[in-house]
Amino acid sequence: GRSVSLITYYSTIVFFCVCLLSVVQLQKPEDISQHLSGEIHAVHDVVAVAANKEPTTRTHRTLDNYLPEEGLEMVASRKTDAATVREHLEHYYGNNSSAVPGIVYFITPTFQRHTQMVDLVRLSYTLDHDRAIYWIVVEDAEHCSKRVRDLLDRTGLPYAHLHKLSPPVTENDRTKGVNQRNIGLDVVQQVGIPGVVYFGDDDNAYDVRLFSELRKTKYVGVFGVAFAGGGMYERCIVDSKTGKIAKFVTHFLAGEGNPEVRKFQIDMGGMAFHTSAITNATRFSTSWQAGYLETKFVELVVESKEELEPLMDNCTKIYVWHIKTKKPWLFGKTGKMDALDSEASKIVPSI
Repeated sequence: GRSVSLITYYSTIVFFCVCLLSVVQLQKPEDISQHLSGEIHAVHDVVAVAANKEPTTRTHRTLDNYLPEEGLEMVASRKTDAATVREHLEHYYGNNSSAVPGIVYFITPTFQRHTQMVDLVRLSYTLDHDRAIYWIVVEDAEHCSKRVRDLLDRTGLPYAHLHKLSPPVTENDRTKGVNQRNIGLDVVQQVGIPGVVYFGDDDNAYDVRLFSELRKTKYVGVFGVAFAGGGMYERCIVDSKTGKIAKFVTHFLAGEGNPEVRKFQIDMGGMAFHTSAITNATRFSTSWQAGYLETKFVELVVESKEELEPLMDNCTKIYVWHIKTKKPWLFGKTGKMDALDSEASKIVPSI
């Protein structure tokens, strides 16, 4: 009996020694240093972005090495012509012109980033609820990417897929979206079908009832946007007697006596324009100060707030929300997880 106990005792010791050696082998110094190296590279890149130390020349608005190469291949620009748009509308609504909703030109600037595709996919599902939409997607890049083109093809909507690289990012980043929206306005004029123009960013959320409201725009329509202007919402107040806009509700560049107050305190997602209001001179400018793009653009079309048309039940309903998709936490570009991410991107290039 004593011999059996000794054998059991020494066997247990040997077992634990083997386990300990296995753990040590898994935690070799070079493996740990490789992992830490990846973490250090990741932190370095994040700090560089936070300090606005982007290169003066770039192909898009984020670091190239943070994106999978698959799906970013160059494709030619493409634009649905007016005749094809009319065929599309007849297919869904018949030949009765009175039954066809007015076309909504939905202009979306976009740039390559980790959350670009999830934002565009989510937006595409919203737009899919209304077939009388012409989606104009303009990438901030030197060329159109295949992954965005594949998504547009899947929607079945008339679309324009174009690109225009922004100037280098400035301290105020006032050039963001300017060139892309102007390209979109060029498309609106080239297509030439009467309708309504709306600037719909890819990182917003939209109620499908928005589209029927947009079509009520006769010249310039305005409405509220949630989580904008530094508050729960940014909207207008309507005079119950006149039905005209009396004032705006916002925390951003507003207030009586403020020399920097915006004349039209409207969010980009809270305004719409009938195509009759769009001329060759109706374009954004990179010289406009950040935060003033909306008011400067509206000033090109109307002179006073009384000319604006309150939509969404006199600006009392919210159909647009500013949301920001959280950037995923990823390992550094030399860490072990990158190999897995790389393999995943080959299987799912639309990430």
